[in-house]
Amino acid sequence: TPTSTTPKNPLPPPYLYHMNKKSLWLRLRNYHFDHVVSPGLWDHITAKFGHSTPSLKAFAGKIARKHGWKNSFALHAIDEYKKFVYLGIISDFQVTPSKFIDVVWHEHILFSKAYREFCLDVIQQPFDHHPELLPMRDLTGRFSAQYLDTIALYKTEFDLDPPATI
Repeated sequence: TPTSTTPKNPLPPPYLYHMNKKSLWLRLRNYHFDHVVSPGLWDHITAKFGHSTPSLKAFAGKIARKHGWKNSFALHAIDEYKKFVYLGIISDFQVTPSKFIDVVWHEHILFSKAYREFCLDVIQQPFDHHPELLPMRDLTGRFSAQYLDTIALYKTEFDLDPPATI
């Protein structure tokens, strides 16, 4: 299902924009989905997944089980989801995810309180999801064009092609 995000405000001055981009990327890269684990589950999650990023591993495991993915694929998709969120925040157009990234986004949004906290604490602004409600040729075409623009921005920002499998 094609989706997009809300367009952003005008960009800040270039020097500030660069610092904000770096800071944003560091916050996203270091985000391990701790918000999705309720306090009463920490001991159980840590016992099952160890002390290194247990909430990230639990979140990936949930996605893998629910969607028939391998855990390694779910973890990779989560890494790419973080890149997608980064692109959505820094872009001056509505970004559109791949189908796999959209799945991760949906799963994250299902933890509604945790997703709100992620938006507030990590990306420091709302990151709304606007899925296609009805397949309409003009909307589908726009989402397709936005997806191509998203891929182009990915290549520019990360200096590589997005993974073909995700």
